[in-house]
Amino acid sequence: MKQVNLKGSMVPQYNISQHGTFLIKFSAMLFIALLFVSCKALVPTSGEKVVFKTLDSVMYPFQEITNENVSKSFSDLLEEKEIVLLDDWRKSTLILANFIQAECAGCSNRTADLKPLYKAEKGKFIHFGIQTEMGVENWVFKKNGRFLTRFYMFQGETQEKINEELKNIRNIDYVLEGVYPIEINTKSVYLEHVSYAHGLDADNQWYKTIYPTKISYAIDLKKKNPVLRFMFKGGLYLYQTPNKNGQNQIINFVEPSFYANAVTIDEPQYYSSLTDAYYANATFFLLDLEEEVEVSIHIESNVEGKSFDFSIFENNGFYTMEEYLNKKGKLFGQYKVVLKKGGYLIRILHENADYDEKPLCKIKIDKENIYLTKATKSF
Repeated sequence: MKQVNLKGSMVPQYNISQHGTFLIKFSAMLFIALLFVSCKALVPTSGEKVVFKTLDSVMYPFQEITNENVSKSFSDLLEEKEIVLLDDWRKSTLILANFIQAECAGCSNRTADLKPLYKAEKGKFIHFGIQTEMGVENWVFKKNGRFLTRFYMFQGETQEKINEELKNIRNIDYVLEGVYPIEINTKSVYLEHVSYAHGLDADNQWYKTIYPTKISYAIDLKKKNPVLRFMFKGGLYLYQTPNKNGQNQIINFVEPSFYANAVTIDEPQYYSSLTDAYYANATFFLLDLEEEVEVSIHIESNVEGKSFDFSIFENNGFYTMEEYLNKKGKLFGQYKVVLKKGGYLIRILHENADYDEKPLCKIKIDKENIYLTKATKSF
């Protein structure tokens, strides 16, 4: 480096060519290193290759995703050492567990008893459908043998049976529940979870609902480590999960019931809901609007010295439970806004809630078609 005079001042002058050459070489080396790490992540491990080869060697009755019954198990189709290999791999590989408990009292979970059902190719992915007493485990691999994820589907009752049973919903006196696929394409998987148990909670002092519980799941297969995200679509779901300190937290998802208010013949109809909110670290109330309406929300606290603020956001995407809890949103003490047609979630957080059988607060929701109101006033 040397000094040059510029209008009477001394400024440093760098050797641009040498400095630039160094930067170019360094950038090239960094790019090659990152490319190597990226490519390495896309290459299957030796263990994945062996598992993939073993699964691929089996004869599958179906080449499309289905829920037919089959008879032959791994014990009929593989050698003992191959079954041991698959068993060790299953124990070391997480499965995406939905809200139905992935356990079944008295059901066999032995790898030897699992039944190969289908091998279905979807774009860059191969889905191995393995039938169990719980339903069907989907084992997803890339075509080069790299393992992606495992998840349950066709659990419980079939979509057809659930739809048929729900036609006579008042006579259901048992738990009707199932998880079934809605769409499986080359990039994503969509499942639906439906549950209903009318009449089984007559003594329940907590939430009651007249609606079946519906939860949609989504798995993004383009991700390196796919996760199970969900969207609450209706009914009631009470969930427990440990927080970062290992303490159980209660999370409730509720679809409140609305009733039509009595009005005179020249008044527009409007609907109201008055729902007790019980002990929870977080409660989400579903608001499903079939048209654009004015929505008013008010919360009355039953806890002395404690006010319950809430946030509201559109229910139009799939999230993990942590993402639902941490979703950013403006807090309101009361609310009166015109909302467009669609789904919304009203979230009440109470991180330090103590157990109490009595309701913590009441949430009142009114909804009114503002266009009908204006039309009525114009007469």
